[in-house]
Amino acid sequence: MDFEVKNRKGKTLKCSIYHRNIEWNKQYPLIVYCHGNSGNRTDSFGPLYWMLKNNIFLLAFDFSGCGISEGEYVSLGYYEHFDIEDVLNHVLENYDFIDVKKVGLWGRSMGSVASILFASRTKTASLMVLDSPFSDFSTLVKENMDKYSIISKLAGNYIYKNMRTEILEQAKFDFEDLKPLVAIKKCTIPTFFAHGKKDTLIRIDHSKKLYEAYPNKENVAYLEFDLDHNDSRSDPVYNTISQFILDTWGLRKTKKLANKIRPMSETMITSHSYELSSLGDKKSENKDNEEDLQEKDDVSAQRPINRNTKSRQRQNSPTNDRSISEKMPQSFKPKVSVFQSDKNSRHPLPSKLDYDNGTRCALNKN
Repeated sequence: MDFEVKNRKGKTLKCSIYHRNIEWNKQYPLIVYCHGNSGNRTDSFGPLYWMLKNNIFLLAFDFSGCGISEGEYVSLGYYEHFDIEDVLNHVLENYDFIDVKKVGLWGRSMGSVASILFASRTKTASLMVLDSPFSDFSTLVKENMDKYSIISKLAGNYIYKNMRTEILEQAKFDFEDLKPLVAIKKCTIPTFFAHGKKDTLIRIDHSKKLYEAYPNKENVAYLEFDLDHNDSRSDPVYNTISQFILDTWGLRKTKKLANKIRPMSETMITSHSYELSSLGDKKSENKDNEEDLQEKDDVSAQRPINRNTKSRQRQNSPTNDRSISEKMPQSFKPKVSVFQSDKNSRHPLPSKLDYDNGTRCALNKN
């Protein structure tokens, strides 16, 4: 179901709600997926299957300046958290099939920072998933400048001041005010932190600082995995996050969710007893995989897949969980700008979700 929302700046935001069959006399939990810089709402296709499988609706939208929404610049979360508020207000006011007590945020990179800022000043959301957030944007800029030590030593201060001035003039915000580490101290809802140990854009230390600063350790989980910033997340990661969401909302019907997923090298640090799922004996492995694939086929809006990766999703090798961008032609790899979004960095979302002649997904649209 696609719709549009005008944000408080008058920009049109393109939005989608993905769902299975609706019973109009019921209310359903909702996850709001907030994409990263140079991304768009199609980034939500990663966790989409896992949400629909558990009858959780997923709301995704293009932030202003991203995808096919109106706007020229992104602000790395500074203004984006107002987009979350504007979209959520529209949904909760116009769609009575959403359970207002079960609204969660799932942010990636810039989207996770926007989620922190939103949760710090509102009580709409009842949980958060924060994938690779930064704790302080000024620190992040300096860390990335330090990668080029010669340039940093010779002209570091000049480049920093020029960047700050240009962003302030064009995007109308001071990036030194972008401090999620301060905002997160005002958050109290259950939160799941996730970060790649190989992340070279936003170091894992940022998530660790946010985790340590979080005031309510009883309702927080922290997950590390051997992936870089833009690598696609593996099924065990999505499975573990799904367990957290279901437990937080009291929706899990069985002790373990989707326990037929192949384990990887992720590690979990949490106050809860979440563990990455493991397989049983080798004799039943093939049968388990077939049953899990059949279960995915039975979901009316299964997790979309790329035509070049259909066959490898049915293989069992752990090496299948490589970065999607690694296999893209060079001309299609995302180009990340510090403050101005690149709408050509990923394929824009078409009006009808009929990718690859229906081989990617079959979404229920009204």
